[in-house]
Amino acid sequence: MITYTVAETGWLWQNPDLEAVLLPAVSAATNLVLADAEHRVGAHRGPGRYGHAADALGAEVGKVEGAGIVGRVIGRGPAAFKLRFLNWGTKQHPIPRVRGRRGTRKILKFAGGEVFRRYVWHPGEPGIQFTYESQRATAPAVYELLDRAVGDYVGR
Repeated sequence: MITYTVAETGWLWQNPDLEAVLLPAVSAATNLVLADAEHRVGAHRGPGRYGHAADALGAEVGKVEGAGIVGRVIGRGPAAFKLRFLNWGTKQHPIPRVRGRRGTRKILKFAGGEVFRRYVWHPGEPGIQFTYESQRATAPAVYELLDRAVGDYVGR
């Protein structure tokens, strides 16, 4: 998690315009992290029946009681569940049978055809840790962006 704190003391917090300065800066910083995360996730397979995992990423910025102004990169939509698997990986597991037409056990459908089996064994995949890597890669730019916004407001 990237944390940026401005001390809530003195004349700076008595002026309500600070929030008007910080909200766009936090929004821009969140969009930097989102773009990096989409790039990292976009290299992985998709779209599948639920859509591509990169399309499931979104950003939201708002004021949270006790935490101040918060920007988050979140998962949305039907493909959001894929993000957890991409981030932390999966263990080996069987993919259970699915009933197709006429009671045939169709497991997977892909570009070259279909696989008909009782089950298919998924070998598992290591996680790519895109949440951590995106924050690590964009942290210097995020801090610079927020420093510049606060510095311009204060008059540095």
